[in-house]
Amino acid sequence: MKVTVISFFILFFLPIVSGIEISFISPESVYVNETFTVSIDSNSQELRDVKIFILDSNKKIISEIYNGSWENPFYYIKDSFPEKKVYEIKIFKEETNANICLRLRASRSSFDEKCNKILIKMKEAEEPQADAEIKNNTNIPSKINTERTNKLTTSRGKLQSSLIYIFLSFLFTVILIILIRRI
Repeated sequence: MKVTVISFFILFFLPIVSGIEISFISPESVYVNETFTVSIDSNSQELRDVKIFILDSNKKIISEIYNGSWENPFYYIKDSFPEKKVYEIKIFKEETNANICLRLRASRSSFDEKCNKILIKMKEAEEPQADAEIKNNTNIPSKINTERTNKLTTSRGKLQSSLIYIFLSFLFTVILIILIRRI
């Protein structure tokens, strides 16, 4: 009887405490009003809603996301991931202290979030042809690719998993003590 109860709890509750790992690839800097792409990947192949947005230093959304047309990223793109992994984003305001954030959620449940810092710049004015040729002839190194990959288990997922694990451990201990006292 004891072994059956213990086995039931382990098999039933163990899958609940696993976290989701998210890989969110975004550029470190972009220009205002220019489209750029971000990509996401995850260890979960479960169908999820996607929200990608950029917040300025005042926590206001300053971006749009392309989903057939340019849309407000406040709303989730329903059942988009993992079928779609690359998204187009456009920023409409210069900001030096901004974050680009990704949220994945499984059908109206809580979400997993990953954010990256992003620098948003105004595009410089076009240079005259002669100046551009002089700059091209100098030994200035080419611009380094600034994209980065951040692959980690999200902190929100870790916290939820930890809390569930602690609660289930407590519940399991209480049930086990009650069962032992009855025998």
